[in-house]
Amino acid sequence: MIGRARRGVAILCFSLAALGGLGFARSFAANVYLHKGEGGAGLDAELQLGEADQFNLALIGCRNVGASQQVQIGLYVGADRLPPELERIGNRKDEELSLYLCTNEICEERTWKLLESGTGDTYFTSVAFPKKRQAIKSIRVVLSKEARKYEYRGDIDGILKRICR
Repeated sequence: MIGRARRGVAILCFSLAALGGLGFARSFAANVYLHKGEGGAGLDAELQLGEADQFNLALIGCRNVGASQQVQIGLYVGADRLPPELERIGNRKDEELSLYLCTNEICEERTWKLLESGTGDTYFTSVAFPKKRQAIKSIRVVLSKEARKYEYRGDIDGILKRICR
C-alpha cells in the first residue's frame, strides 16, 4: 500500500513538472498597440514581449508585395533594470546582433541592425512572410542564455492584415 502511494506521488510530481514546462519560464505578451506609422503612413503594431513595457517587438511598415507581406521588425528594451539576457539589446552598443526569430515553431537566425527611428535607437530586421502560409500563432525572439521565453501568442495574421497596406 505504501509503495503504491509513493508511486502515485512520484507520478503526480512528474506530471506537474511536465505541465510547468521544465526549463524556461514563459513570458507571453500582454498587450498589442496599433499606432500611426512613422511619417503618418498606415499603421504599425507594437507587441509587448516582457512585463511592464520591458521588451517590445514592433511590426513596422508592412507592405503587400506580390505573393508576400514584407515587414520591418524592431526590438526595443525600455526598462532601467533589465534581466541579464536583455542587457545586450538595452545597451545598444553593438551595431548588429545575430538573434533567432521564430514564427510558430520555425526559427531562423537573423541579423538585426541598430537604426535610429522615431521611437529611439532600435534593432531592426526585414522579413517577408508568404501570403499563403500556415496561420502564424506565435512570434518569438530567442536571446542568448535566456532565463525565460519572450514571445507573443495570438492572432499575428490578424495584426498583419490590419497594418499591411
